[in-house]
Amino acid sequence: MSKVQAFSLGQVANVMVTDQWSNPLDMYTAGGINYVRATHGQVYKVVVSNQYGNRIAAVTAVDNIDVMSGRTSDFTKDTGLIAEPWGSTTFDGWRVNDRQTDQFKFSVVERDTVVVQLTGNRHHQGLIELGLFQDYVRPVYRDRFGSLGGLTRGGGMAKGFGEATSGSVGTAAGDRQQSLVHADYSFRRSTLSPIATVMIFPKSGWYLHQHGIDMAQNLADDLPPSVNQTPSPFNNIRHV
Repeated sequence: MSKVQAFSLGQVANVMVTDQWSNPLDMYTAGGINYVRATHGQVYKVVVSNQYGNRIAAVTAVDNIDVMSGRTSDFTKDTGLIAEPWGSTTFDGWRVNDRQTDQFKFSVVERDTVVVQLTGNRHHQGLIELGLFQDYVRPVYRDRFGSLGGLTRGGGMAKGFGEATSGSVGTAAGDRQQSLVHADYSFRRSTLSPIATVMIFPKSGWYLHQHGIDMAQNLADDLPPSVNQTPSPFNNIRHV
């Protein structure tokens, strides 16, 4: 298992997982599988950098939920964000409307994760997946985002050491923040399916250590507070 600076999305783009201040989180690859070190309560963003001379659109699903609409992920239908040639675009949270998102926040409390709140199913918990589309020539309006405005805020107290035993870390909804997007009428996907995809698995430091990573940071940093659970209170980017 080796540490990397970014994950490759085909030969066209790079993907980084960062904290809320845009500092890269620890990212690793092993046996063709991509991992990011996930700490309970950590706010994060997904940054896509275009290494290509034409525009691209990136579509992102977290725990099998489209981050723009709140629907179960389907890359052939989901809305994406545009990255200009040699530029970048950032998914900074669950899209609520064209002005706001709720931050992505790692959580080991299953009931706090967005996928459990929306579907009641934790089967796909612990996965960040991106699909990449190239631009076509004729303009067409693609899609509108839905609303994730009714989510319960997550990342609260957790009981025991679930992160250490299973290693699986889902994503909850953090604080609401300003995040502007506007529709782009000039982007059309050149293919129905993505030309490239990448899967990233958020895992605890304990899991990574057990699978051959010598963690420089204290593993205790990854553990949520061991207390009884209490109920949680219920850049100008273009999308296509």
